Amino acid sequence: MGKVKYFIGKIPLRVSFILYVASFVIIAFLGTRATFEWANDKMWYILHDYWSDVQHYPDDDIGVITVTLIPENHPHSSEYQKYRIIRDTAPLFWYTPCIILSALLFYRQKLKKPLYTLNKAMTKIAAGELDFSISNNSNDEMGRLCNSFEKMRASLDESVREMLHMADERKRLNDAYTHDLRTPITVLKGYADMILQSGVELQMSHDEVLSAIKTMSAHIS
Repeated sequence: MGKVKYFIGKIPLRVSFILYVASFVIIAFLGTRATFEWANDKMWYILHDYWSDVQHYPDDDIGVITVTLIPENHPHSSEYQKYRIIRDTAPLFWYTPCIILSALLFYRQKLKKPLYTLNKAMTKIAAGELDFSISNNSNDEMGRLCNSFEKMRASLDESVREMLHMADERKRLNDAYTHDLRTPITVLKGYADMILQSGVELQMSHDEVLSAIKTMSAHIS
């Protein structure tokens, strides 16, 4: 059974559609033929009774009667017309629903599940959810499309993870740079404020100013 499903799953969509339609057309043909013969038999029996009563033909001659109408005032005229309508509309009665059923069955068996899976996957991706997988056991065009979509999802998930990792690394480096720069910048700010204040109040000697500048230069380096 598994091998049969695997074989059916490998059939291309266009071939599958042709097989579905052809199968139901055969059913419609057989049904039409059976209905046609059944209605013809009913009509023939009515004609047989009518012509036997009116013309008194022997039974051997009834089979070759070519007249297909009986008077409208005959008791079985309405029944005869009913079977005639059934015979004439048999192709429409059988072929129309069979073709519709073939298309519906093809959609249900070959398209419905993959389309639902892809639509659900796209909804999750649009919501930013990538932690899932797309499973598909078919090897036809829709199956390959689902597999390609799964590869795209996996690649996108990996890219997002790499971006998040890079963002974490950038944050870590920024924190490290901030920590490493905080101390010398604080020292530089302190000396700059001290020199600026001393310049206003003239409280620092030349040597003190020179020492402060050397310290600031060291921290800058």
